[in-house]
Formats: sequence, C-alpha cells, structure tokens
Amino acid sequence: MSIKYDKETLGFLALFERISKAKVRDCFVDENKLLIFIVEQHELAKAIGKAGSNAKMLEQIFKRRIRIIEYDPDIKQFIKNIKVA
Repeated sequence: MSIKYDKETLGFLALFERISKAKVRDCFVDENKLLIFIVEQHELAKAIGKAGSNAKMLEQIFKRRIRIIEYDPDIKQFIKNIKVA
C-alpha cells in the first residue's frame, strides 16, 4: 500500500520541517479540518518549540489548528500518544 500526497499536503510537510527542524513521518487533515502531523520518535519537543513557539507560528501560517503526535514503534505507546495529544 502506498500513500499519495497532494501538492497542498507536500507543502504542509515541507514548511513544517523547515520551521520546526523536526522530522515528519506523516501529515493529514481530519474531518474537522484539523491538520495533524506525526513526527518521528524523540522529535516532539523540537516540533512544538520552546513554549509552543513552532506550533503557534505554524497555526498562524496555515490559518488552522494543528496537532502534533509523536510516533512510537510500540503500537500501545503510539495509541497513548494519540490520546494525550
């Protein structure tokens, strides 16, 4: 199974990585237009930024709410990360 990204999603991914310096694993928009980024393990703090600075800046740029979730290869931990975020 392959994932196909449209031009807009590729732009979101590139801008997120450029601003946060965090490695993004995936990105998608949910049914409420919430922009969700899955970042690599141990990259969450970098992605959010000091005092949430990266997250706030990205929300202003994208003009929508974002959610950042840390990936974990342990499925149980990943699900916990989803619930906490």
